[in-house]
Amino acid sequence: MNRDYSPIMPAPRPGKPPAAVAATAGTAALARQTPAGQLIRPASQERRGNWTAPQTNAKDRVAAFNQAEEADTLAELEHRSASEVLAWAVERFGSRLGLCSSFQAEGCVLIDLAVRLDPSIRVFTIDTGRLMAESYELIERMRERYRVEIESFAPDTEALERMVSRHGPNLFYRDVELRLLCCQVRKVLPLRRALGNFSAWATGLRREQWATRAQVRKAAIDHQHGGIVKLAPLADWSETQVWEYIAAHNVPYNPLYDRGFKSIGCAPCTRPVAPTDHPRQGRWWWENNAAKECGMHHCATRTAALDDDLATLPRSDRPQPPAAHRAGTEARR
Repeated sequence: MNRDYSPIMPAPRPGKPPAAVAATAGTAALARQTPAGQLIRPASQERRGNWTAPQTNAKDRVAAFNQAEEADTLAELEHRSASEVLAWAVERFGSRLGLCSSFQAEGCVLIDLAVRLDPSIRVFTIDTGRLMAESYELIERMRERYRVEIESFAPDTEALERMVSRHGPNLFYRDVELRLLCCQVRKVLPLRRALGNFSAWATGLRREQWATRAQVRKAAIDHQHGGIVKLAPLADWSETQVWEYIAAHNVPYNPLYDRGFKSIGCAPCTRPVAPTDHPRQGRWWWENNAAKECGMHHCATRTAALDDDLATLPRSDRPQPPAAHRAGTEARR
């Protein structure tokens, strides 16, 4: 029986996506895959009100996850669509699946896709404390539009106070290592704390975003965060596909994209770029020959100076070296 799920898909919002990537003929195909207002459910579920819960208890399913036995499953997801990857994760992990969004265009698309699968999907974000005002406004719009609670994780107060007291509020402009320290305190460590609540997490990473992301898999074991499952359902999407989807489904997006921004992070570290520039050129633009990554998705280069600064953080919030490194350290003692 068809049901009307229009409460999560209100009337179209005025305005259009950036003209350079406005919807094209391919939009119709995307719209057919996930028609507006349609709630897609995994097959093996029982009904419970307006939503259907997986038959197996989420905690039991997660406990039974075996990396070796399910490696083939993760590999098979590489050939599945974004909706299929998310559908598998919703059924496999239930409430132990978290959707991480920084509310860039990809993150907004991911939320739209996920809510169609599970209106109670858990969405979380890392609030660095220095985001653009427009980003906070977009979070409010997404909460209202999709009726989702967005879990927010902020930097540890003591760690933040120590860093700013020692190096000042705009330390990142002076040195790459200080920028990485700021990213560690404001992004990486809160993310690590957030992921303690999940057995799998989904991100808006795409392979064409930057060279360091070219090999991103749609589903993989995240060894950087304790061996949980990490998903990138949009890994093989192009920037054009992202904006076609936004246009087809009237997904809210950050108005800064209409002002020349192509990649949006913290206010002091983001600026608009020329139409022909790579999107990541607007991030940490003052750095030369440095990876345009914060460390949330790719381990940042660690140096003695950076480790010295990290050692001043509260013990509970210090990043831990990989197990192999720890073992080597113990052997040398």
